Amino acid sequence: YAHIITRIFLANGIKVYRDFNEQYTQTPVTSYMAQHFNLACGIEITSSHNPPNQNGIKSMTSYGGVDTDDISAKIASYIQRLYNQGERGRGAVKFAPYDTDKIEQVDAKEIYYENYMRHLFDNATVDMMKRAMDSGARFIFDGLFGVALRLLDRDPGAALRSYGFEGR
Repeated sequence: YAHIITRIFLANGIKVYRDFNEQYTQTPVTSYMAQHFNLACGIEITSSHNPPNQNGIKSMTSYGGVDTDDISAKIASYIQRLYNQGERGRGAVKFAPYDTDKIEQVDAKEIYYENYMRHLFDNATVDMMKRAMDSGARFIFDGLFGVALRLLDRDPGAALRSYGFEGR
């Protein structure tokens, strides 16, 4: 599905950014990329909390937030207008070849971590979590079907693993 959307964007002259090696990207990372690269929006192919066969499109604003109903309505109106401009009122969907040379590959998770997460989980915060665990506190982490676990490859995940945290 993501390849189809990418081909449509390329055919219509829309610049495409994809996460490094076309990895899955968490929703907050996609939102952050829209803001970080000063894009008009971010688009994510996701089934959200539903089974994978229920994929859909989630759009994010240029400032990194999830679209509000009024913004979603504007997007739908724009798509309808494009459709209506087609031959005899039937728009055509343009497809381009899937050309990786025209797709900007970025390490979105690294950018998100270095520019955002690192500031949330600074040394003082990680030290506070370690002290809490030393006192017997336990934490639960919801990895969102494993997609978010990739963020734990970096600190604070490494620090937490030294205290027995195991991703499952």
